[in-house]
Amino acid sequence: MSSGDSLKEEEVHELLANLPETKTRLNLKNTVISEIVAGDLVKALVNPRTNVRTLILSNIETECTFLQIILGTNTTLITLVLSDNNIQNAGVKMIAEALKTNRTLESLDLSNNGITDDGATSLSNCLETNRTLRKLVLSDNGIDNLGAAFFATALKTNRTLETLILSNNRIENKGVVALAKSLLRNKTLETLDLSYNYFGDEGVVDLSISLVKNRTLKSLNLSTSPNHHVFITVAGAVALSEALLKNETLETLIIKGNRIEHGARVLAKRISENENSSLSILDLSNNNISSQEAVYLAVMLDNNKSVQILSLSHNDIGDTGAIRLADALLRNDKLTYLDLRSNPITLDSSEALWDCIHQNEFLKIDLNPEFDEALERYREKQSRQLTRSLVDLSANLENRSRGGIESLYKEAPTDVLQYSLGFLEPLKFNKKSKTKTKSKTKTKSKTKTKSKTKSKSKTKTKSKTKTKSKTKKKE
Repeated sequence: MSSGDSLKEEEVHELLANLPETKTRLNLKNTVISEIVAGDLVKALVNPRTNVRTLILSNIETECTFLQIILGTNTTLITLVLSDNNIQNAGVKMIAEALKTNRTLESLDLSNNGITDDGATSLSNCLETNRTLRKLVLSDNGIDNLGAAFFATALKTNRTLETLILSNNRIENKGVVALAKSLLRNKTLETLDLSYNYFGDEGVVDLSISLVKNRTLKSLNLSTSPNHHVFITVAGAVALSEALLKNETLETLIIKGNRIEHGARVLAKRISENENSSLSILDLSNNNISSQEAVYLAVMLDNNKSVQILSLSHNDIGDTGAIRLADALLRNDKLTYLDLRSNPITLDSSEALWDCIHQNEFLKIDLNPEFDEALERYREKQSRQLTRSLVDLSANLENRSRGGIESLYKEAPTDVLQYSLGFLEPLKFNKKSKTKTKSKTKTKSKTKTKSKTKSKSKTKTKSKTKTKSKTKKKE
């Protein structure tokens, strides 16, 4: 069943009545769950022979009583997706109560369900006793500072939750400060998504202090939208940069949509200075970053070898910054993706970046879409040049001796040799082979000289012997 399809009641009844033991994923998204279907679902999932691990019930338009029964009795379910259901706080309370005794569920998605601080309180309370839940998704709800504070309290004692998604709620600086302080004690959380909330530099400063001491968080999303009118600015970027100078575990940092501007300089500098940095994904899209800041980011690429993905789209980087980035990429072999879309870059600097792709087959660079045709022409041009080089090289090889091939191999362009000439491989020469050849030649010449000397001495000896014998006969 595709994501947009829904099953009729008769079809769901038939499916659940004959649920095979081998079925591990059950998708009932967009299906209206009537009382009859809910009963069938409970019967199927409490059956000890059922092996369903993932249950998707997004947009099912029903109440949650049957879910409480399932979570209280089922022993196989690992992932439960309940997004877009308008469950609200009453439904969340039922689910949270069941989670206090559930021993198998590891991932719960409650996105877009009208949950506020009251529902957040119920969930945070169950986290203090639940020992299996590893991922909790609560994006697109109405949780604000009080709800964030409840989760912060739970994180201080919880020892299993690894991912907490609170994006697009109503959390402000006060709520972020509470969560930041919990990171000083929590030892299991690896992913924290606070994107599209309503906090700025104040909350980020406290997060940065916690990042200096925290040794488990690997991914942090602090993105925002221009519609929120609250941003991370230079001050927040400076605070984060000091944390990144000492932090050795954070792998992903996403700050898109903010206003860090020339704070990117300090951020790049501190990342460069941290030799033990684990940061591999850095997203600075839509942050008013200019070419001057891009120069600092280029220096970062020269020195830092951990960053593999760098997003700089929707900024103000021009040709100067693009060319400097291109120059750094010629020496960097770790970066695999660079996003420069929606920047004021012209075709001239784009060609410099395309040269980097030509040199590094593992690197992908996204530029403005209007350059797509020019990129195709550039690739065709490079292909023609390469073909001509191969033809010229092949023609020269046919007219040269083996020694000439050796010098030609040394002088040939690297990109030409990479693409072809399987017959050139066995003709590689080195100093050792020359030395061996010379030594063999010397040995042969010495042997010939010795043999000639021996033959001459033998001839002289024979002639002397004959002369003596003749003299004796005459006497």
